[in-house]
Amino acid sequence: MDYILFTLSAAIVVGAGVKLSEYGDALAAVTGLGRSFIGITLLALFTSLPELISTIGALTLVDSPNLAFGNVYGSNMFNMFTIFLLDAVFRKTDVYDGISESNILTALYACLVTVLSVLGFYIKIYIGPISVVTLIIIVLFLYSSYISYKVLEKDDDDDDDTDMTLAGVSWRMGIAALAIVFAGLLMSKTADAIAFQTGLGDSFVGSFFLAVVTSLPEVAACYGAIRVGSVNMAMGNLFGSNLFNMAIIPVADIIYVKGPIFNYVAKGHIVAAIFATIAILIPIIGIRERNFRIRIFGVAFHSYSLVVLYMVYSVYLYMVR
Repeated sequence: MDYILFTLSAAIVVGAGVKLSEYGDALAAVTGLGRSFIGITLLALFTSLPELISTIGALTLVDSPNLAFGNVYGSNMFNMFTIFLLDAVFRKTDVYDGISESNILTALYACLVTVLSVLGFYIKIYIGPISVVTLIIIVLFLYSSYISYKVLEKDDDDDDDTDMTLAGVSWRMGIAALAIVFAGLLMSKTADAIAFQTGLGDSFVGSFFLAVVTSLPEVAACYGAIRVGSVNMAMGNLFGSNLFNMAIIPVADIIYVKGPIFNYVAKGHIVAAIFATIAILIPIIGIRERNFRIRIFGVAFHSYSLVVLYMVYSVYLYMVR
């Protein structure tokens, strides 16, 4: 029964996430905001909503910090693996070309915040029940969002139109978000049950199964963005989602009632954070090093590197489960 409920809730999360992505594109047209801005901020937030809700569920419903942290780092890994999927599907499109500075900056901040989250396992300084690292992550997240917005340049493909009104887009987004909330909580509860039944452990289930499912809206959103010619929106969504996902850790620390959450999470997640950091750095190098974009069967070398990294990461998770 748990497998059926997990599959059902996963389908709802993916379907609602895809709709949120479509409405994000419509919102860009209704408001006149650029697609890069929508990709980095609103679309990244919407497609990261499954990670947020499932993480909250992992803490409040089943008391599993490992499931929560595994979901965050695992989702970030799968987001970067998505770049390979996009590169393999859209072989005539260079997914590393023409990426805006705001997207690159967002990716760099995502790296920085990921590395900073590791310090939470070692720095035992608290303000009340909250780790000081949590507060630093919050400040850095808000600052990076502001800086990315300041340097944002509107793309050339921001002239799309839509029949929807602002009110129409808003209430549709609300319904899709509500569906994700309920399905995400159910998915967290069933994922914990599956971890117990299979013996795989909550860290592995969170980092692999739950992370992949909650990242599928990003895949759908990026696929749709590139289909309409907006690589910037796709990459902005992935980098922005990674940054938003890291902001979930402070949320987890604040709502976890037992105490500073870093004290209740397995140290194995430190290695997962390192993997996630390297995964973000690879596409940054691919974007910057224009003269070193070797393509094999139409797919960039950097994309293959992401596949290898993800495979090693998955094997590591299985071995330490």
